[in-house]
Amino acid sequence: MPYLCCAATIKSMWILLAILCILAAAAFYQFRPDLVYALAMLAERERARLRSARVHVAGHDLAYLRGGTGEPVLLLHGFGADRYHWPRMAVHLTRQYEVVAPDLPGFGESSCHAEASYALPAQVERLSTLLDALGLDAVHVVGNSMGGHLAAAFARAHPERVRSLGLLDAAGVDPQGTTEFHEALEGGTNLLLADSRQDFRRLTAMMFVKQPMVPGRVLDHLGDRATAQRAWYERVFKEYQESYEPLEHGPALPTVPALVLWGREDRVLPVEDAKVFGRLLPDAEVVILPETGHLPMLERPRQVAGYCRALFERASARQDQPSTSANT
Repeated sequence: MPYLCCAATIKSMWILLAILCILAAAAFYQFRPDLVYALAMLAERERARLRSARVHVAGHDLAYLRGGTGEPVLLLHGFGADRYHWPRMAVHLTRQYEVVAPDLPGFGESSCHAEASYALPAQVERLSTLLDALGLDAVHVVGNSMGGHLAAAFARAHPERVRSLGLLDAAGVDPQGTTEFHEALEGGTNLLLADSRQDFRRLTAMMFVKQPMVPGRVLDHLGDRATAQRAWYERVFKEYQESYEPLEHGPALPTVPALVLWGREDRVLPVEDAKVFGRLLPDAEVVILPETGHLPMLERPRQVAGYCRALFERASARQDQPSTSANT
């Protein structure tokens, strides 16, 4: 029967094609994990309605993500991280807000210069120049870890440009407790720096209570990248540490609507620090998330985005209130 023979041949061809696709995908995963990672980040970026772009700011070529409509929100990553720490949370923001997430100068795909300073004061002023270059006046600012310290310092230096302030497991105060990271640092080991793939896996495990699913070969690729950048990040961390001035020892922070959010199981910065930020920011809501580590925007993106939206709405409502006058 010619018909049955033809049908069997077509079926065999589809099976062969499926096998070839599986083998190609396996080879792609094995030999080009960098492209697997790039495609995954592209998918997350597209899902969040963000586009990738570059801008020249203060002698640096900065990479950033931008997308969405509404009041602008500036998202600042932590030490050793990059702009792709934010799309999982940003997907829950971009229908109501315009999101901007840069690779900070010296990190990610933004340029780094051996002769430049990457201490906090220099980064604060670069942020102001970045907003000018992007045509943004006042923004909601959310930062994680070192990015939280930068967000708070920026709010203090430029209060007129900050609508609200979100601090997620933020650095910037005298530690109120001890953590695995602080204990190692006092012993001369910086756990944020990786010397090997194994070091990077330990670093990743330290950041989460429940790690996001990342294929092993992709994790190895990220470990190789972190190891290659180790010397540079060691220099930047030393500069950051040497210029570290706890926020409670400086001028008062501005009275803006604020959110202080922490993972209860943070192994990098002690959860007790949240109380200090709560005292420094008189209009702050303090939220402690159970079973959450140092990167809540990756571990609990929908929940963290919900708290951020509530913060932005509170700030907007305050801005919309008619001002009172003392004139009679």
